[in-house]
Amino acid sequence: RRFRTSKSFRTFVAQNNLLPISFRRRCLLQDMWQQMQDESHLHNRQVLRLLVDREPALLVDGVARAFCRERDDPDPKPAPIDGEQEGAAAAPREESSKWKLRRPLSVIFAGEDGQGAGVRREFFQVAIRAFLQELFDQSLGRMCWFGDADRPDAYFACGALMGQAVLNDVLLPCAFPWPLYDLLLRDLGSPHSRCSRHPGGDLSGPEDIRRTILSLCKNTSDKLKTTFEDNCQHVAGQKSHDTQELRSVPEPLPGAAGGATLAHLEAVSPAEAASLRKVLDYQQDDIAEHFGTLGWERVGDRLKELEFSQATKHEFVQAYVHWSFEERIAHQIGPLSAGFQSVLGGSVMIQRMFDANQLERIMCGGEVPVDIEAIRRRAFTQGWSDDDQPYLDVFWHSLSELDEELKRCFLGFVTSSDREPLRGWEELRITVQKNGKGDDRLPTAFTCFSLLLLPKYSSDEVLRRNLTQAMQNSEGFGLQ
Repeated sequence: RRFRTSKSFRTFVAQNNLLPISFRRRCLLQDMWQQMQDESHLHNRQVLRLLVDREPALLVDGVARAFCRERDDPDPKPAPIDGEQEGAAAAPREESSKWKLRRPLSVIFAGEDGQGAGVRREFFQVAIRAFLQELFDQSLGRMCWFGDADRPDAYFACGALMGQAVLNDVLLPCAFPWPLYDLLLRDLGSPHSRCSRHPGGDLSGPEDIRRTILSLCKNTSDKLKTTFEDNCQHVAGQKSHDTQELRSVPEPLPGAAGGATLAHLEAVSPAEAASLRKVLDYQQDDIAEHFGTLGWERVGDRLKELEFSQATKHEFVQAYVHWSFEERIAHQIGPLSAGFQSVLGGSVMIQRMFDANQLERIMCGGEVPVDIEAIRRRAFTQGWSDDDQPYLDVFWHSLSELDEELKRCFLGFVTSSDREPLRGWEELRITVQKNGKGDDRLPTAFTCFSLLLLPKYSSDEVLRRNLTQAMQNSEGFGLQ
């Protein structure tokens, strides 16, 4: 089949940074699921089933065992397909065996009956919190970074979990600073990693543009009509122009040949970065007396032949930054990155078309305030009469008066995710269903349907109290 697009559309698609994040995420999901379908005849790709505990330490151990067992088990050799020669199939089978964790996921919590899409979405939220608690240092406020835990299998499982979240179209919490996503891109060989030794280049290549257009054209009308295949090279020849990102691109230190920068360290450890900036700003000859004991010995033999001075301070600072993102976290970022690649490592779009900011947006969505009015505009109601409208008005008004943390708690209660959908808050489309009367009953929710079962209470005060209580005690599939 041949697809046709207009010249203006081809030009727009070539400007990668102008494409909405939601569109790029849709293309990525379609690309990954298509790869899974292409592999289905090479391996018996069954659903990856997890039985997990809610207790954080047990959950982390259970997920790590399950993912690492899949990683380490030899790939069973399937029977040859009709008409297929065994030797001809060996190469693609060997290649696809790298992605054994790129499979549909089914989750059941131990001792609970719920299963399906809603439980799976809740699992990602519960599991990510557990991994953050067990493996990461949370001293950066809302951000987390690698601590001292020496648990390679658990870090591998965490990376695979992040990849599976993307595969299952689940937005993750904004728990990591942007350098983590930059390191993931670096390990994928992306030229757009700011840690890359060879940064730069277009944000898209010919095949990337081709896949992007194909992903869209499969769901578009026939109004975009010029032959796609005949014009593919024209699209690939268009240059991508970077637009201003929310965070500025960090510049390497003078004399640095690429790698992590002081801006990376500033996002992870502001205090250490501030100390190093003082070193760079100091212009007096007695610099060794003031800054010679900052812990330069941590970087190992890299500075063994150098004496700390004005002439060498940039080398010392760059060596410290390099150590911070290499030897210091090697036992954590290595397995985490390997886990991420075990699910999404085959994505050309991630390797070639995204920088760290874009990858973070695709994985986590936007960190914007919850807009209750926008959610209400696209919400549905069931079982309520016209006489109940004042009660519903009070319900929505009570939600709008909650602080930001409780608003997000409400979203997690009803949808299992507190992230803004990539197309905006209106896309939540929750349903508020009347669930009888009685002040002793709490609201319940079914996250797989974004369905809130709300009783009608005797007063506004009871409504607010019971709703808050239900939200704050909502972990579990539904609240009985």
